[in-house]
Parts: sequence; C-alpha cells; structure tokens
Amino acid sequence: MRKAKPKTPAAKPERTLALLLPVPVAGMAGGLWLAFVAVSYTTKGMSLSGRDWADMAGLFRGLSGPVAGGLLKDLLLACGLWAGAAGIGGRLRRALTGPACRDFSALAVDAGLGLGALSLLLLGLGCAGFFSAAALRAVYGLFVSAGVAFLALRPREAGAAAEKAPEPLGPWAGAGLAVLLVCAALNLLASAAPEVFYDSLVYHLALPKLYLLRGAVVPTPENVYSGLPQGVQMLFGLALAVSGDRLASMLHALFGLAAAAALYACVGRLAGRRTGVLAALLFYLCPVVVYASWACGVDLASAFYVVAAVCVLCRVPDAPAERASGMAALAGLLAAWAAGTKFNTIPAAGALVLTHLWLERRAGRGLGATALMAGVAACGTMPWFLKNLAFYGNPLYPFLHGRVGTLRPADWQGFIEAAGSRDLHAAFTTWRGFWELISLPLRCSLGTWPLGDWSGPVLVALTPAAFALRWRWLSADEDPPAVWRVVAAMALVGALAWALASSLVRYIVPSLPLVAATTALAVERGAWPRWLNRAAWAGALTGSLLALQCVYRQGWGIGQWEYLRGKVSREAYLHTQRVTYGLPYYEAAAWINANTPAGSKVLVLGESRGYYLERDFIAATVYDYNPFWTEAALSKDEDDLRARLAAKGVTHILLSARQLHFRSAAHAVLPRELAGSDMLDRFMRNWAERLWEDRVDGGSQPRWLIVYALRAAPQEQLGFLNPLRVVLDVLARQGV
Repeated sequence: MRKAKPKTPAAKPERTLALLLPVPVAGMAGGLWLAFVAVSYTTKGMSLSGRDWADMAGLFRGLSGPVAGGLLKDLLLACGLWAGAAGIGGRLRRALTGPACRDFSALAVDAGLGLGALSLLLLGLGCAGFFSAAALRAVYGLFVSAGVAFLALRPREAGAAAEKAPEPLGPWAGAGLAVLLVCAALNLLASAAPEVFYDSLVYHLALPKLYLLRGAVVPTPENVYSGLPQGVQMLFGLALAVSGDRLASMLHALFGLAAAAALYACVGRLAGRRTGVLAALLFYLCPVVVYASWACGVDLASAFYVVAAVCVLCRVPDAPAERASGMAALAGLLAAWAAGTKFNTIPAAGALVLTHLWLERRAGRGLGATALMAGVAACGTMPWFLKNLAFYGNPLYPFLHGRVGTLRPADWQGFIEAAGSRDLHAAFTTWRGFWELISLPLRCSLGTWPLGDWSGPVLVALTPAAFALRWRWLSADEDPPAVWRVVAAMALVGALAWALASSLVRYIVPSLPLVAATTALAVERGAWPRWLNRAAWAGALTGSLLALQCVYRQGWGIGQWEYLRGKVSREAYLHTQRVTYGLPYYEAAAWINANTPAGSKVLVLGESRGYYLERDFIAATVYDYNPFWTEAALSKDEDDLRARLAAKGVTHILLSARQLHFRSAAHAVLPRELAGSDMLDRFMRNWAERLWEDRVDGGSQPRWLIVYALRAAPQEQLGFLNPLRVVLDVLARQGV
C-alpha cells in the first residue's frame, strides 16, 4: 500500500488593505482615473521617443576620456567616504542597539549616522579655525581609513534575527529595477558636469568655498542663507578640499540613490520586494529627484536622513524592551541630521518623534524612550542654533529677525516669495487661495509647470489609490500592520506640511519617500482587481520612462550632454549663458584667479554668485545689503568710502553691469539715488582702476563684466565711463 504524500501547507495569505468602495466600483474609478491622466499627457503631445533613448545610449558610449577618468576618480572618493561613514556609524549603532539584521536598510542607517557626525565634526573644526584644505584632506583620510577598518573588522552580528528568503520579483518589478538602474547611471554621469545651479553658486558651494578660503567658518551677514543649517554644506566643503565640485555633486547624487535603495529595503521588508521596488521607482524617477541629483543641493540628503530614521522606527515594534532606549537615541540622531540639512525639515523631525511616541505607547511602554529621542534630536540640532546665536545674535536667523538680534535681511518679502511661501490667510479666507491650496498636487503635474520643479505623471496617477483604502488608523490589532499605518500617517503629515508652507514641488522631497512608500503599499497591497494592479504597474513604468526622457531633454538646454561628450570645454561651458545659468560671470572670476595676488579680496557688485572665485570675496545675495552700498551710505566723501573698503580688506571689485540692470527692481542690489550720486561717480573715477573688461551688448550672450583694482592713491581717469551711471541712464530711457 502506497503511503500518501504529506500535504504541502497552504501559503499564508498576504495581508491586504480593504477598499472603501465595492471592488467593481473602485476598479472602475481607478481605471477611469488612470485613463484621464494618460489622456491629459497625450494631449500635451508628450510621448516616448526612440530618438531620445538612442541619444542617451550614445551618451554612455561617447563619454569623453577625461570626463570618464575624473568621474571614476570622484566616484571612488565618494564611495570611500560612504564606506568610512558606514564603518564609523555602524560602530555607534552597535553601541546603542546591539546587532541588527544585515540588509541595506541597516547599512543606510550606519552611513547616515557617520555622515551626520562628520558634518558636526567639520562644523566644530571650522568654528575653531581649522577649515583649511590641508586640514580637511587630513580629516578625510583619517575618517575613511578608520571607517573602512571598522567596516572590515566588524564583528559578525550573530544575534540578529535571520531574514526570510526573499520572494521573486516577477516581470513588472524586474522591469522597474532595470529602470532604476538606468536612472542611477544617468544621474551619476550628469553629476560630472560643471556646477551651474544658481543656489549652489550663491550658497550651497559658495559658502563652504568661502570658509576654505578664509580657513574657518565665519559670519557672512551679507548672505542670508548662511543662517540656515549647513549639515550638507560642511560635507561639500570636505569634497571641495579633497577634489572639487564634481565630488560634491556626486555626493548629493549618492544621497538620492542611497535614499531609494534604503526605501526599497525598508518597504521590501515590511510588504515584499515588489512593493519595495515600486516605492523606490516612484521616489527616484520623480523628475524633481532626478533634477536634484544633477546639482549640489541639500534636498536629497534631507530625504535620505528621513528614510534612515524611518528604517529605525519600523523596527521599534519588534525590538525587545531592553533596546528601547538605544533605538530611541538612534532615531533621535537621524532626526537631528535631517533637521540639520534645512529648517523646513524640522517638521519632519517632529513627525518622527511623534511616530516613535505612538509606537511606544502601542507597545505598552512609557514616555521615557520618546523623551530620550526628542532630547537627542534637540541636542543634535543645537549646534546650528548656537552657531547662529554666536554669529548673528539670533539662533533661528533669518527667521524671527525682527524680534531677536539686530541683523535683518534687506528684502525679507522677496526671500519668502522666492521660496514659494504660501499665504495661509488667503488660502483659508478666499476661494481662489483655497483652490490654489487643494489643487496644488494636480496642477504641479497636469498643469503648466517648470520642468525642474515638476512632479511627473506617476504620482498623480497612483497616489489617489491611498485615499480609497481602509487604513483603520485607530485599530488596536495588526490588520493592517501598525508600521504600514505609521508610514501612511507620516506621508500625509509631510504632504500637508509641504502644501501649507510652499508652492514649490522640491520642498516635498524630504517627505517624498514616505509618499512613494504609501502609494506603493496602496497599489500592491490594496484589494484591487488584478487587471488594475497590472495597469498601475504599466502606468508606473511608462510614466517613469516618460519623466526620465523629459528631464533628459532638459539636459540639452543646460548643455551638459555636450560637455560630457567632450564637445565643449569646461571654460566654454561656464562662459555660455544657459537656461538655468543666466548672465555668466565665470570669465571675470577666471581672470581674477589668474591675474591677482593670492591675498586679494574681491567685492562683487550686481552679482550674487561667488563660487568660482579663488580669492576671498564678499558677494551679497539679492535679499541682503551689499557692504559696498552700506559703506557708501555712511561715507562723508569718496576718500572715506575708500578707507572703509580698505578696512574690510577689499582690494578689487567685480562689477556685473548687466546684473545691476536685471536686478534693478531690488533696492538692495541697486539703490538708485546712491548709485547716481556725485560722490559715487568721483569714487569710481578716482579710486577704481579698470583692469579688465568684457562687454557684449547684443546677441544671445549679452554681458558687461568689469574688474577694478582699488588704487593706493586717487588718480582721476580721463574719459572714464561709469557703468553705474550707464545702467541708470538705460533704466531711465526704458521708463523702468
């Protein structure tokens, strides 16, 4: 008699999120919405083009030798920094929480801890006067050596619970992973182009460059952005000292890539690898993230630290009680590093603390661990406030400038308008303001929107799925799991905070991984008809490819693909006006670098970008008082003005007459009465010796750049043309 084969146990059914509507109705509504988004983009004339993808393939094949060599060098330097951070951060993490499961989310937490600690170390060294290139190169060498040694010699974390075998990805997720890899390769390649992003040239790179030139982190009251937390800028300073702006740009690109990889690992552990891939795809292929990966910004670092903190919080429910304090301290540090990237990430840090409180209370524990997390986060953020207090007398400068301290920007209204600050009074008291608020997620995708600040087609197509599900927020059971609800709640808070604060899409980037994770959970774990799930995946893949194609086309306008192919030199690239790089100043900076003594100090008029100068400089933003005008207003005559500038160490002036004309509406840039005064005219004639000039009045590349040296003694120049008077005369004729 043959023995019956033992029955294979039935697979445990996957947890799903119930629909608010009956399945047929929800399926029809979801299908109609996807069709509406597809038709909306089709009517805009946007579709996939084989020509663009063939050109992209040719870019990888045709990469110039020098660019490829420099790219490889900086990639190795960047990877060394990340490895060192992971080694040192891992040592700290094990001291706080003991062993952990070896997946990428744990590695991301380790790297985040190390990089944030390095930022504060660099701030301390800078404030102590040890921010020279030689000192920072030594820091890099020691940090990487120690970290790599810790990483190589780390003990086997045998106490970590074994992870279950991963399920197969399947064709849809496999295709998504392939798209992610193509985008990552393009982003790393694009980071090799010279920096032309305005914000980078004004402060993201310009401030750490200035600190390197002066050998210390010093007050720069003429730059309002110097009051913002500079956790990422400190790392950029290290990159500039070790290699240059290409390494800094690559470092920022790696923050975005690491955030996507950590998101995949975290969501994959919570809800399966398919869901993890979809979450990473929705985040990393969002155009605003792709665009940010090509420049030296800070938004991707904010997103990375938030994801790393969420990776820690998602393990809190399963952590034994004896590790509660260590987990809280770990999450607090990562929340502090996130807040240390920019002020508008502070609400996200607060949301992380509240999330920890909810998880602790749900586990039946008290408030002690959450209080510890909040205290650690506050202490980790405090150095930026103390720096501002010491430099500007206001820990939150430039905020609260009218109430704390004496320093204030010249154009605060212009500053907040440039950040897309929302008028909350109008938003809640007028129909137009309320409509602009609630329609923002639709308008920034389906409306006419700047490509560099565009959210793309995928999120607007799929995120509404999250609002069609039963999340059971107040349920005490694990259906759906508490960590799913935590991620969705933080995404909702982050999206609301963004919509209430700003109309610029890029300000949602710190919370964008949470929005992507919530959307992926809704698509993959919602009880949708199978055909609609497949349609959602098809839309995600097609929309992601379309978004990448559109952003790639913008690269032609910027000109970076020609540079990467070796068709344009670095000098020619920086000398040419582009879509995102108006009225270039590089040629004047290059002349100053090559023809002035090393100890020179340049005062910049009209222009706010100072990064490419290799001499100490003073460059005021368009929202600040330029010391030239403030000293001129205080001077008795032209000789007194010369003495005042000499007291500040100024030896040369870089004047951009075109920028003075372009920014003429800003009183701080061009105070017309003062600029047209006889005293200023005599100063320019007697004390300013013209050394170099480049003037083109017509065509597609207009410019008027002048470099002056301040004379040791006055000497009247016959036939002198005062550019300040010329600009004022042109404005008068134009009726401006």
